[in-house]
Amino acid sequence: MAEMLRVRLGTRLPVYLPQRITPELIHILSHFKEKASEVGVKQFVIQTHFESAMEVTPEVKLAIEKIINAGWTITNQHVFTAASSRRG
Repeated sequence: MAEMLRVRLGTRLPVYLPQRITPELIHILSHFKEKASEVGVKQFVIQTHFESAMEVTPEVKLAIEKIINAGWTITNQHVFTAASSRRG
């Protein structure tokens, strides 16, 4: 039987729609983490896809802080392209 050690969700939601990081969503994430931890899952990661530091607005910062406070780790994956590299 395989053992699941990590749950990783990839999303640009915090970048494009930080207002969708609602108290209800945070509750769902917290509850899921609690239940999954009980069965042995050890890592909970939300992988964002920010393309530039210019995408980090005060609303985005608040959304990310809410996710972190729910016990999830935030990472970022960025694919370097000519267009995104020119933006800074």
